[in-house]
Amino acid sequence: WYQSEHAWVGYLFTIAFALASYIPWIKHNSRWRLALLFVALWWIIIETIGLNTCIPYGCFEYSEQLWPKILWWAPRLLLVTYPPLVLWVYQYIKKYSLSWPLLRIAWGIALMLVDLILDPIAVQMGLRSYPWGWFWFGVPLSNFLGWIVSGTIATLLIDKTLHKTYNPNSNYRR
Repeated sequence: WYQSEHAWVGYLFTIAFALASYIPWIKHNSRWRLALLFVALWWIIIETIGLNTCIPYGCFEYSEQLWPKILWWAPRLLLVTYPPLVLWVYQYIKKYSLSWPLLRIAWGIALMLVDLILDPIAVQMGLRSYPWGWFWFGVPLSNFLGWIVSGTIATLLIDKTLHKTYNPNSNYRR
């Protein structure tokens, strides 16, 4: 049912969603712009590593529907789709001012929970495939464990970019 001549509509809506997500964070704050850049670059790097080594997500492939790709591996669209997810999770979890060790783990777990919905949809639409997908609607357990690891690192990148030093007594609501 996918028609490649209509792919531009999906790209347009995805970019519009990303811009609507970015504007509040980057409007007046250069640290947020830098944090977004780091997250986007991190995601392209970790996806490329994952596509070539099966680490940390397990083996997977993107379909030709997600062209163009960066260096023939990771879809360019990831540059605008992943950072809003990370930013949303970062802000939402920080709102509850969990203790520092719990906060780190909560970021990665929250992103994995988002992926429990996203990846099965991507598999069903034919955008992504796993040769040994069996755990959750065709997506292997390794993918979700990988999201905990890579998501935690991505949110730590944001946190370290926004806060030069961590004060355990500070209130995280900013």
